[in-house]
Amino acid sequence: MIGLIGTSYKTADISIREQYAFTPEDIIKFSKILQNNPDHKGLVVLSTCNRTEIYFHCRKRKEEEAFELILGALSTLKNYSSSHKSSFYFKSGKEVPEHLFKVTSGIDSLVIGEDQIIGQVRDAFCMAEEIKSVDTILSRLFTKAFEAGKKFEAIRLSTKALLQLVLLP
Repeated sequence: MIGLIGTSYKTADISIREQYAFTPEDIIKFSKILQNNPDHKGLVVLSTCNRTEIYFHCRKRKEEEAFELILGALSTLKNYSSSHKSSFYFKSGKEVPEHLFKVTSGIDSLVIGEDQIIGQVRDAFCMAEEIKSVDTILSRLFTKAFEAGKKFEAIRLSTKALLQLVLLP
């Protein structure tokens, strides 16, 4: 099963987002915690000032069990508390690529269409590759998301250029 657990500017205030923000060292520790579980298959952690998202692939078939696997590791590393559950969103199956495509295109950003996020997602993916926490399923998902993000960026730039031409005096 592929899944996503995240918190963002849409669901949590800054204090919660700061508590669950990941440094590169945190990502390594988190990955090591999960690697000890035979049900864990892959992981990519995206952590920016406005969001922390944990994309994962595991052997669990039931959503609840899969989310508990990740939340258990989050409890170990970040002292996750169930009292914060309402500050998180949980996605599985086709919701995961839909969400990731919105993120990489900037549609899910605080400033809609901003272009920094695709670089941040790419950095998160590269980090996962470096520490060998990404598997083939997540690798393919992120590769497709980058392709979609590039297409969206090309459309955004051509639209911007057309608007500039139209608005010239």
